[in-house]
Amino acid sequence: MKSTTRRVALGTLFLTASLAGCQRAPRSAATDTETRSGALTGPQTFTISLPNPVGLPGVAIAATDTLKVADRASAVSPLTGLVSFTSTGTVQTDIGTDTKLGTVVSQSAIAIRDRSKLSGDAQSAGDISLINGATVSGTVKRFTAITPLQTFSWTVTFPTPGAPINLEPDTSQTLSPGSYGDVTVKSRSTLRLNPGTFFVNSFSIEPQATIAVDGGPVTLYVGTTMNFKGTISAGAQDASFLVGVAGTGTVFLETPFTGTIVAPNATIRFATVTGTGYTGQFFGRGIDIQPDSIFTLKTYLGWGALFPLPEPRPTDVHPRVVCVTQQAGTSVALFGYVSDVFARQRIAIGPSNAFSPAPIGRGQIQEFLIGSHLPAFAAPFTGSITWTLPGGSATANAQSPACPTSAPCAPACGAGESCLGGRCISLCGDGVCAAEEGCDSCAADCACGAGNVCYHNGCANPIKCGKDWQCGSGVAFGQTIDCGACPGGAACFNHVCQ
Repeated sequence: MKSTTRRVALGTLFLTASLAGCQRAPRSAATDTETRSGALTGPQTFTISLPNPVGLPGVAIAATDTLKVADRASAVSPLTGLVSFTSTGTVQTDIGTDTKLGTVVSQSAIAIRDRSKLSGDAQSAGDISLINGATVSGTVKRFTAITPLQTFSWTVTFPTPGAPINLEPDTSQTLSPGSYGDVTVKSRSTLRLNPGTFFVNSFSIEPQATIAVDGGPVTLYVGTTMNFKGTISAGAQDASFLVGVAGTGTVFLETPFTGTIVAPNATIRFATVTGTGYTGQFFGRGIDIQPDSIFTLKTYLGWGALFPLPEPRPTDVHPRVVCVTQQAGTSVALFGYVSDVFARQRIAIGPSNAFSPAPIGRGQIQEFLIGSHLPAFAAPFTGSITWTLPGGSATANAQSPACPTSAPCAPACGAGESCLGGRCISLCGDGVCAAEEGCDSCAADCACGAGNVCYHNGCANPIKCGKDWQCGSGVAFGQTIDCGACPGGAACFNHVCQ
């Protein structure tokens, strides 16, 4: 596998995939891009594109042409709590009735039908229709640009296919990494793939057949068609199984599937299945989701081996209101966040991490970890308050969900913490400077003493001329200090007269 340089391109909003170099050359003795059997060979470049507001870890479904989600489909993300469905196509994105999804982002218009609920945002470069009781818990962003895109690509070379694999019923076989022809696994048979990279011409798994990829990370590149009706045995490798499909047509998933599929020239069709549903990440030219489909986002762990991971962006950190409770007659909101990035993120108190109305610091955190953290801190308020981060805003008021009142905290909370909603949480305004609180984030509890200055959420002694510096000027603890020239014409070196 060869990693290519990260590129940024214009386009639409969503995590999408495209493939370059996959056209088949005419069959002839002179060509080196296709064998006489019609199998795809030669270098193939896979490209994934991200819209500006969507982070790679949070995308479960992405289409570049059409996105159709049938009735009663649902999606969850156990790690981050944030899951996105996206489309870059020009055909209207259609969300069926009674669905329960996270965030939906589309270049084309979005229709969200009867009683469907989005726990995240809805964003479109066109219009958004909420039909017959459909609701969006986050923000509805109509006619909002989804560019510029972030683009990531990797190139693999399809070798000349080896021998075909044809497992008859009630048999088993173990394959080592390499190149194979058409792979067919019939009912009640088991094909075990050892850890590594495989190339196959086609991949057909019949009902009751098993593909075992539980021994270690497996990457499977399919040159033409894929039809899956069997079972995946992935175990602890459920986030380390990648299938790249270079062919056109339709990828048929007719039983629960665990893994990540990138099929940029094909439509991925998700049949109605029972059980666990579909787990992983799925990128296709078209996405066709049948009724009652269940999706669980499981971010692929091997992205960093294929292309440089994106730098963490503050825009991928999203605030959330968890609930509102009463503490000694005062309204208190529990806030949390979802970080849709690959690394820890720091966002200092200021315009990008602020409360309104003032004060902008109400005890909020400044260090954001990966994933979902609900709740993270609490803040008292009157009427309503809004916490704003680069990834959005969250407002607490009388209409916010009420915190549970019957859950005690065990063991008892320590100094500077209050038992709120069954959790021990630091509370700005209780007179104790604790936890993430500091002079920036909670001046009410952590104000600096006389003669000190607040610097990076901590109190510092300012530089004093004649004591700390003898001469010269500079910036210390955010303040500009000028101690003048040395007497008698002496030289000033590192603020010391010499």
